[in-house]
Amino acid sequence: MGCELHCCGPGAEAVTRWVDRDRPQESVRSPRPVILAGLAGALGDTCAVRSAAVIGAVVGADGRRWTPSLSGAAGGERAVITSVAASVTSPRARRDLARARHADLVDLESEAFATVATKAGWRWAIVRGISDGPRTALPPGLERWIDPAGRTRTARVFGGLARRPWLMPSLLRLRGDSAAAMLAVADMIRGMLEEVISDQ
Repeated sequence: MGCELHCCGPGAEAVTRWVDRDRPQESVRSPRPVILAGLAGALGDTCAVRSAAVIGAVVGADGRRWTPSLSGAAGGERAVITSVAASVTSPRARRDLARARHADLVDLESEAFATVATKAGWRWAIVRGISDGPRTALPPGLERWIDPAGRTRTARVFGGLARRPWLMPSLLRLRGDSAAAMLAVADMIRGMLEEVISDQ
């Protein structure tokens, strides 16, 4: 099946930049599905690390909710996701966020994507791979280790490890868990697209 792949990089501003710059204007109201794929962190034990989840609802910081128009497609766990401006780095912060927003997962982009997708009238979905669990501690500023094209900023990674060498084992584990989670995401999206095509 044919599809276009775009990489927007991390964060809400990256989503907005992608829509403004890279998304062809003639296809903004395309009937083709638009799927946001990437990684998220678990706020509780409902979604297992290395698995993938179809997002059933996006919860904003102000309590607004968005429901993806393709959330019923494919099998798999349905999860509620919320977005923040910077990585949630401590288990306590994850617990607080889960209580405040009643969400299963957290990322940096879903709220911004849901906002523009709804406004544009897209047929849209979000699929997230779970890269880290509720008790995982992450280094501050982790999102700045990825550039707008989604590539790792190697110099920043090495700089961070030079200041905190004890993070090496946990970062290697995070890399392996992230890779496995993205494979699960690819499998889930493949199933979603097959289902969408069969329904046409």
